[in-house]
Amino acid sequence: MGILTKIEDFLGNAIEGSVRNRGELDPVQIEIAVKRELERNRKDLLGAMILPNKVSVSIEESLFRRHGCLCDAIGAMLEKALGGWMREKNYRMLNELSVEFRGEAMKPGMIDVAVSHEEDRSIARLIDGRPGGEYKIHQAGAIIGRALNCGIRVDDPVVSGRHASLQCRHGKIILQDLGSRSGTRVNRIRVTRAVLYDGDVIHVGRVLFTFTLKKSPGGSP
Repeated sequence: MGILTKIEDFLGNAIEGSVRNRGELDPVQIEIAVKRELERNRKDLLGAMILPNKVSVSIEESLFRRHGCLCDAIGAMLEKALGGWMREKNYRMLNELSVEFRGEAMKPGMIDVAVSHEEDRSIARLIDGRPGGEYKIHQAGAIIGRALNCGIRVDDPVVSGRHASLQCRHGKIILQDLGSRSGTRVNRIRVTRAVLYDGDVIHVGRVLFTFTLKKSPGGSP
C-alpha cells in the first residue's frame, strides 16, 4: 500500500477529493522527491549507508496555508513509509527522522526538498522494551500520560491523562507526579518527586520504563 492510499484512508473522502481533483498537492511526488534527496546525501560510515535524518519540504505559501492539516498528515505517513523503505534498502539514520513542511514564495506545483544530518540533542531516554518504545528527553522536559498531547503517551486506562512530568533542573532530571490516581514509582517506591539516576526503573500504570542518561563521547553519562 503506497503513501497516497494510506493518507486517503486516514483523512477520508473530503481530503481525497482535494488531492486528486485539484492536483495541488501530490503525496507521491513528495515521497519520490524526498527519497531521491536522501539518497543523494547518504554517507558511507564504515560500510553502513547513513541517511540524513532531518527533512524539510517547501511548497507554495498559499497552498501551505490552505492545506496545513494535510501537510501534517503527509509528514506523519511519510515518516512511516520511509521507515519501511530504509529497511528494504538497508539504510540507517544516526538520529530520529523528522519531516516538516514550510510555505515559501515559489511557483504553484513546485516543491523543494532539503535534508540534513541533525545532531541528537537529547539528554536522556525512557525505554519500555516494546518496539518503538524509546522516548528521547530534551532540555524542555516531557509529560507522561494517557492524553494524546503527551510527549510520552501511555495507552493504559490506569494511567492519568497527565500522569507525571520530567523536568531538567540544574543538570538533573526530576520526575514529578502530577496528582495521578494510581501513583508513580521509582525502583518500586512510590514518589511524589524524585531525582532520576541512570538505570532507574519508573513504574507508570502497568508500564515499566528504564531511565538512561545519554552517554558522553568518552562513554560515561
